[in-house]
Amino acid sequence: MEYVLEQLKFDEYFSEHKVDAVNRLSHLFMSIKPAIEIYKENPDALLMDCTYKTNYFNIPFEYCRCNWDEHYNSRGTSFSTRGKERDYRFAIEQLRSMMILHNISLPQLILVDCEVAILNVLDVLFPDVPVLLCLWHVEKNIQKKHARQDALQQVRD
Repeated sequence: MEYVLEQLKFDEYFSEHKVDAVNRLSHLFMSIKPAIEIYKENPDALLMDCTYKTNYFNIPFEYCRCNWDEHYNSRGTSFSTRGKERDYRFAIEQLRSMMILHNISLPQLILVDCEVAILNVLDVLFPDVPVLLCLWHVEKNIQKKHARQDALQQVRD
């Protein structure tokens, strides 16, 4: 892991990391220069897919990306050992720091999944940027509510 962190110090990457009390990597945010350049050209919308997927090492994975022209391009990738509000704060603070360092405009809109912790962090770090739930999550919530109402109606009948 030390080798990876050393490689991330080169100019082609923006990266920040934190370690825990026993010096194990607990948080890592990274973005490669071509992604940063694309972000400079297309800063208007930011889609943050923060649904954790657990890998072999049981380390959650956050992925910040944006969609335009039907293409997905990474703005930054963040790993953390938990999925708590403070972990989202680290990832989004690093994303914001990268934006400031590279003179990237704030997004005009942020689309997120239905994660209360991330909504809380965005409210603090991007208070003037509208935040909306992505359509996929809205549709899933509607389907879930509709299925629940159907089940209740069947019980009543």
